Amino acid sequence: MGVPKEENTSLCVENKTYYYVSTTPSDIYRAQKAGQTEDCPVLLIFAKEDSQSDGFWWACDRAGYRCNIARTPESALECFLDKHHEIIVIDHRQTRNFDAEAVCRSIRATNPSEHTVILAVVSQASGDHEEASVLPLLHAGFNRRFMENSSIIACYNELIQIEHGEVRSQFKL
Repeated sequence: MGVPKEENTSLCVENKTYYYVSTTPSDIYRAQKAGQTEDCPVLLIFAKEDSQSDGFWWACDRAGYRCNIARTPESALECFLDKHHEIIVIDHRQTRNFDAEAVCRSIRATNPSEHTVILAVVSQASGDHEEASVLPLLHAGFNRRFMENSSIIACYNELIQIEHGEVRSQFKL
């Protein structure tokens, strides 16, 4: 079959896609990479590179998703119209670089965004502040909110949940 069988693993074939089944941590990553059958394009919109944008970038890499990153609202809209991403992650933690809600509204105003899932990355609520309502985000066109967490696995889990939930359900309609 062309795929070597390693010790302590078994090989399963499903639609000509190879999946490794193993309990060792190094093989779990290989199983995730081997199991990639679909391409889920992701657009990251972050004005600056930081640990949060890096977390999502590496999560996309781990999940095998095509990923683009845009630094300005203009380049984000241009990139989206060119590539029609299924998932968009917009940095909503600070307003001094760009207005995340305005970026979301401009993307939602386009025809290709009908089935796109847009995620707002928001700052962690500090101890002296009450958590903000999600309603303004929903009214701006966001589908989900992600509390700032630069852990690659937290970002990865969020992307996987979006793909297996919202994105795939859109294809069933």
